Amino acid sequence: MITVELGYLIVKIILAVLAVLFIYGIKKNRLDKTEIIIYACVGISYHFAQALLEMTSFYTYYLYFAACCMAVVASSLFFHVILRVEHSKSVYFVYGLLFFKFFMYMLLYRVRVIVYSSDESIMWLINTQSFLVLLSDFLIVLILALRVSKWKLRFMQFA
Repeated sequence: MITVELGYLIVKIILAVLAVLFIYGIKKNRLDKTEIIIYACVGISYHFAQALLEMTSFYTYYLYFAACCMAVVASSLFFHVILRVEHSKSVYFVYGLLFFKFFMYMLLYRVRVIVYSSDESIMWLINTQSFLVLLSDFLIVLILALRVSKWKLRFMQFA
């Protein structure tokens, strides 16, 4: 299990990388409106998630992060509908990873808070969930970085 300080550092690094990619993509005109919307939603969510994390307790910690994942998807869908912008394939992949993170947080919330009252017996589940969530965050940054770069993967050719 990672410490809270290391978690803050990882989120700050992710935010810095997203900000650099966003600025680079805007300057080089490689971002469409759909990617601009998802960059803004993910960046704002990561920023406010760290600011509001201090108010959560043992019982609401994972539920709060699950709600943050759904808030990114809901706000992005809202802005896509309001601005009448079509989704790109990269945004669909980001949505999929956010849904995966949501399910991981909800699974751990259910097991940790409702089934067990302590962490000793489910430490393997907490460590696995932490790794998978960090991997999902890394993949989100990678997908958004590939969208900004000239190098395209096979699934992004027709986007």
